Amino acid sequence: MALITGKDGQDRPLRGHRHAFFLLWPDADGLPTRLVAWRSEAFTRDEVYALLKASEQPLAWENDESDWKVRLVPLPFDTPPPAGLQSESQIWESITPFVPPANRHRFRKNGGLRPGESIARILSILLRSDGKPGPRRVAVLDDEQERVWLNLHETRTRRFSRVSNRTPWVRPGFQLKVEFSEPAQGPFILGDSSHFGLGLFRAACGGI
Repeated sequence: MALITGKDGQDRPLRGHRHAFFLLWPDADGLPTRLVAWRSEAFTRDEVYALLKASEQPLAWENDESDWKVRLVPLPFDTPPPAGLQSESQIWESITPFVPPANRHRFRKNGGLRPGESIARILSILLRSDGKPGPRRVAVLDDEQERVWLNLHETRTRRFSRVSNRTPWVRPGFQLKVEFSEPAQGPFILGDSSHFGLGLFRAACGGI
């Protein structure tokens, strides 16, 4: 089950973030009604069985005894992927905010912006490392005043860091529109906490 949980038998994170992505995909009305578990490798029989077992009882949304719970409803195996997830398109746009990885430092200690750490350059690096083509253009759709700040997924290391320095893992998120020279194959799921719903793109129409 390592490629579902992202950890090996000793509870250590897998190298390379090879585990599954868990995505809330919007319906035709823009509402996030479908939870998609996706990865580049097919799930094994045991992993499919584990996912089906997880649908047998409600799951707490957080690690507590909250009354607010969700229940997984598995769909038939022949259900096609949501439209736009694995499409081929020249234009892709954000569904959920893109957050640059924590190891990318856009600003110097004096507050100045690092020229080589623009959002477009960071996105290009992530795309190429994921085997995707580099973009022709990247547009940031929200301005500085409307930027959203997000509480990121906490790994064990991040949790210990937050407790010791009392600083939550909060980072700015960006709504992007990306144009490629030629149609590119999805899915596009990039950036910090992308395995838990952030950094998700869908095929779009029009230019930038």
